[in-house]
Amino acid sequence: VPVPVLCVVRAGVDGMLKEPYFPINSVPPQDIYGIEVYAGAASVPTEFSGARRDAACGLIMIWTRYR
Repeated sequence: VPVPVLCVVRAGVDGMLKEPYFPINSVPPQDIYGIEVYAGAASVPTEFSGARRDAACGLIMIWTRYR
């Protein structure tokens, strides 16, 4: 019986990768300048290499007005 693999989409703020299960709703909407969504390993940019271990699950990068 195959063991299910837990896939957690990683999140980051202003180019810094956050811990798994980072609550993205903790970023106030009025502070958000832009959001980048990467669907999987092939689309995650190399500058976010800290996400490589979890890259298959994707990455959401939030950019704020204050970076």
